[in-house]
Amino acid sequence: MTTAMQIVQIIFQSVAIIFMICFMFIGIWSFIAFLKMLKNQRIQTFLLEKINKIEAGFKDNILLKRYSNYLSYSKISADLEQLKDSLKRKNNLTSNNLSIGQQLII
Repeated sequence: MTTAMQIVQIIFQSVAIIFMICFMFIGIWSFIAFLKMLKNQRIQTFLLEKINKIEAGFKDNILLKRYSNYLSYSKISADLEQLKDSLKRKNNLTSNNLSIGQQLII
């Protein structure tokens, strides 16, 4: 073989080795990333299961039911007070408008 052929062969082999090393690193990195993703998924599933168990326990808790009913009652009564105040203001405005209209007529 000529020296030129040997040089070309060495260059091609060097490029091939570089590509193999790159693909090896990409493969290792992909595997590590996959393992991390799998671990995160397992942790997330575990936490969701614990949350669901806790929520299921809350559904049967009578104190929480009473407290939520109290909160609902408080909200409804506050809304009722606002509506009463609004009605009073509208009635006052209406009566003021009527008295002003009566004064204009007289």
